[in-house]
This record gives sequence, structure tokens and C-alpha cells, in this order.
Amino acid sequence: MYHAKIVGSEYHARRASEEVKRLFAGDAVLKPAEYWTIVRRNRGMLISIVDEHNRMRGFFDVFPLKNRVAQAFLRGRLSERSLLSPEGICSPRQAASSKYIYLGTILAFNATSRAAKLSLEYSMIKPLLKYLKDRYPAKSGRIYFALASTRLGEKWIRACRFNAKTTLSFYGHTRVIYEFRATKTNVKRLGAATNATKGPRGRKPIPIRCTWGRSLLQGRMPNQEEPKASPEESCR
Repeated sequence: MYHAKIVGSEYHARRASEEVKRLFAGDAVLKPAEYWTIVRRNRGMLISIVDEHNRMRGFFDVFPLKNRVAQAFLRGRLSERSLLSPEGICSPRQAASSKYIYLGTILAFNATSRAAKLSLEYSMIKPLLKYLKDRYPAKSGRIYFALASTRLGEKWIRACRFNAKTTLSFYGHTRVIYEFRATKTNVKRLGAATNATKGPRGRKPIPIRCTWGRSLLQGRMPNQEEPKASPEESCR
């Protein structure tokens, strides 16, 4: 049995970043120390997938962004590296009211085969949707957006009918930035599209149990101080 949980540790943050660097080489990838600086600001953004022995097998991350930064990215004026900076991330207290939610990476590793890796990544979509429902539920004006970097991601985003917004040079390739303006009505489309999206080679989803608690979901770790928010920066 796999579990989706919020660990909030430096090891998990650095491991996630290292696995991304294995997949996408180049200066555009955040270094482990840089990624940890971001996660440390709001630890509820990184969701680890662990096995029965509590070993990290994958992760997904979701970023609540400040309005100015998100709007510049959606206009194609910022790279993903520039987008994901401590100054552009909403603090745990601000995050609940954040208007712009960036769906980052879904990545599995330490799999026995490529098919097993793809199967686990496909299975992580449902925990991602539950996370969005629990932490960033659909409300008027909220926008989910994403940059598809894999065939599976592109397939799911199109099935959900995200709207193509603009293009961006992404690790040497031109990628499309997609956005989804969430409402209580159309958000049901995400779950329906997930059920309709077939896994690799027809494999059934791997059961993943979501075990995050309310305080961890909100990005607050025991004895962690709330980062100071810039009053001029809006997350709404």
C-alpha cells in the first residue's frame, strides 16, 4: 500500500529536486537547495508518495502563487524557474485564499520498470485531485494552471479541457501553458476526466491512501513560525 503524505522534511525536498534534475538537465531546473528554500516557506506544497516501508517513491507539488507572479507567467513573461521563487509563493496563512494555483510536477522513481513508473504517476492523479479538493477547493475566480512536460500530463490536461493560454520554452522545448478556471460545476470534470484517462498499457490505478492532517495540509509544521508576508503582495 502506498501513502500520499506531507512530510515537510529537507531530505524529501532535496530528493524530489534531485529526481527532477535527473529527468531534465540544465540550468532551468531548480537546485536542491533552492527547492528546499521554497518548500520550507510552505511545507504543505510537497506531497510525498511513500511505500509500506516509508521509502519515498514519488511526489507531486502544488504552489499557491501571488497574483503578480502568476499573471506574468500566464502571459509568457516568466520561466518556470523564475515563477517558483520564495518571493512569489504565498505563505501558509495566505495560501487558503490564493487565486492562482500552479500544478507542478508529478513524478515517480525507484520503479522496477518504465511501465511501473508510468502506472504510479497515473495513479497519483487521484490523490492530487483530493489534495486540491481539501486544500484549494473550487471557488469563483480560482485558477488552476499547469505546464505539461510529459505525454501523460498532456493527455490528462486535455481530457480535463484546460484552456491553452500561451507557450513557453521549457528545457529546450516549446510547451503550452494551460489554465482551468474552477467553479463548483466544472470542477467535477476533473474527476470524470481522470476516470476516463486510461493508464499505461491499460493498467489499473495503484491504490494510494491520502494520510495528510489538517495542520500539515495547511503547510504548518510543529514549532514552525509563520513566514512574514509582504503586505503589498496579494494572493487573492
